[in-house]
Amino acid sequence: MKRILIYLFLIGIFKTAIGQIDAVETNLRTYFPKNYLSDGQIYRTMITPDEVGEFQVTFFANIRYRVAIASTLNAPNKIIFRMLDPERNILFSNRDFDNSPYWDFQFTGTINCIIEVEIAPEIDKSAIALMMIGYQQ
Repeated sequence: MKRILIYLFLIGIFKTAIGQIDAVETNLRTYFPKNYLSDGQIYRTMITPDEVGEFQVTFFANIRYRVAIASTLNAPNKIIFRMLDPERNILFSNRDFDNSPYWDFQFTGTINCIIEVEIAPEIDKSAIALMMIGYQQ
């Protein structure tokens, strides 16, 4: 009986977590108007206040992109993201724009980038960060 209760408890927690991530994903999709197509992936990472999540992405020349970030935190603009070149020079940081949840950009040449995500310093909770990348049609 005890095992059954533990099993049911774990299933309840899992369903709640999946539902929360689904809600964040739905919110994330609102940052992409009809003239942007997703690259087909939703990038996810679990981050704590003292960690930085990292994604490796290749962007192709002369394509207008949008990167958008959302999280399971119940507070807007509490995720900081930076785009870095292969030498880790900062190309963009949303910290300079009130932690905006998205950024539109275009490169003149194909480039491999690193996208770092972290929780804003004033937040002392862990979160799951989700990122989508789209390109303009």
